[in-house]
Amino acid sequence: MKSIPIGLLVESRQHVLTVELNNGKTFRGKLENSEDNMNLQLNDVIVTSRDGQTSFMKSVFIRGSHVRMIMLPELLRQAPVLNPDTAERIRVSANNKKQTFNRKRKAGEPTKKLAKSTK
Repeated sequence: MKSIPIGLLVESRQHVLTVELNNGKTFRGKLENSEDNMNLQLNDVIVTSRDGQTSFMKSVFIRGSHVRMIMLPELLRQAPVLNPDTAERIRVSANNKKQTFNRKRKAGEPTKKLAKSTK
């Protein structure tokens, strides 16, 4: 299961967010893609340097190790990844599926992953 910060980034796709880098620059744009190591791809980005100068860039790729802080959209307060009840239901559901798969495998029953075609 992914961590809460990574889950929030996944939920933030196609939303506008602000990223502050270790060097003080800020990038505000629409999150196009994110990776588990917090590499980010933003589109339609407004870049603000430390001295306050702004510029526009169509697309930016930010390395995750350079990120100091990410400001997420307000609407993510309602994200399922932040709700403990939802997270617990997802965890229980995944464990039940895993237990069913293991039980079928031990019993020799065909499973979706192990079933072979008989054409």
